[in-house]
Amino acid sequence: MFSKMIGIFLTFLCILLISQGASAAAPVEMKWSDCVAEAAKNNPDLAGSSQAVSQSKAEQWISASPTLPQISATASLGRSDDFSGNASRDENQYKVRGEQLVFDGFKTFSKIKSSKQGVKASQYGYTVTSASVRYELRSAFVGLLRAQSLVPIMKGIIERRKQNLSMIRLKYESGREHEGSLLLAEADLAQAQYDLKRAERDISIAQYALNKALGRDEGIPVRVTGDFKVGSDSKGGPDLASIADAHPAVDKVRSESRAAQYDLDSAKAAFSPVVKLSAEAGKIKPISLSSQEHGWSAGIDFTLPIFNGGENIANLKKSRAAYMQSQFESQSKYEGVLSDLQKSWQEFQDSIENVSVQEKYLKASEVRAKISRAEYANGLQIFDNWIIIEDNYIKAQKSYVNAQAEMLIAEAAWVMARGGDLGYEQ
Repeated sequence: MFSKMIGIFLTFLCILLISQGASAAAPVEMKWSDCVAEAAKNNPDLAGSSQAVSQSKAEQWISASPTLPQISATASLGRSDDFSGNASRDENQYKVRGEQLVFDGFKTFSKIKSSKQGVKASQYGYTVTSASVRYELRSAFVGLLRAQSLVPIMKGIIERRKQNLSMIRLKYESGREHEGSLLLAEADLAQAQYDLKRAERDISIAQYALNKALGRDEGIPVRVTGDFKVGSDSKGGPDLASIADAHPAVDKVRSESRAAQYDLDSAKAAFSPVVKLSAEAGKIKPISLSSQEHGWSAGIDFTLPIFNGGENIANLKKSRAAYMQSQFESQSKYEGVLSDLQKSWQEFQDSIENVSVQEKYLKASEVRAKISRAEYANGLQIFDNWIIIEDNYIKAQKSYVNAQAEMLIAEAAWVMARGGDLGYEQ
């Protein structure tokens, strides 16, 4: 009785563990919008680019800080002795000083302008990063969608190969087909079974890539839902020059160029005089004496740089060279973006046309396969001709799915080329 109860308990435990394992292994179903939302929160590249924006904003505040009053307080403890025979004494000194910049040749003003452009550049950089993340995410999404779509096709091919093998075996047993045809049919079935296993492994690889793009544990099972349709952005002849001119990557380089111009202005201002208002107040109280001294001062500080070892001259040359370099980079970036736009748009259009072509091949090969199979079954078609038509039909099924997936990836490349970020919708 006890052993029976132990057996029942173990059986129940096994069932429970199996069900839990199955539940744990159940893939998480995600739409494209779900992937976008999760990547926006978790993708490490986006997070890093966001921190770069925060850093540039902090640098902007730092550049503006000299325009505000500068207040400092000092305190010191000391001991003095004049070696005259008088007793030594301890002293405490306290002092508060304030400064206000009045004029520095617009050096600080130029730095503020430069830092503002730095903020804009980092924001454009975030958009560029977001566009790259979108492409990687979309490619991974489509890769998993393709892998998922190929599995049922592979299963259908296996069933078709099994039916073909049964028909060929009957003909072989009745003496109407030779052994070579039978062996080839068996090999075709084995190939189809292998292709199915590879397609199932491809799903795991595609899941890994998608999870990586989402910024989460790569081992999480996931299944995507969607279709192979492109957006409305696929039609018409876009104004590529206008798109390139407004591209975030181009805007980023232009902002950097403007920042370099303001840095040049700041380097020139280093030769100008600096004028500050200053005020100071404090007291000195000898501990060993009963007296205490108070004092304050206020005035205008005027500083004129005369010679600092050539540092200002070197900074000026450096800033001028950086500005000239930024000008060339700005033009080069525009031309590069325009070239990428032309290439990606053409490849996108080619991929759309290829889907249409492959669809026609699929329909034609399906009809031919149906006719040829009936002819072979009735002895009106030889094996060699029939099997070629069968293979063409199977290849056409795979090619159509691959063409659809390549079209979506080409669309994603076009969106990235035009600067579409993670929130871009066709």
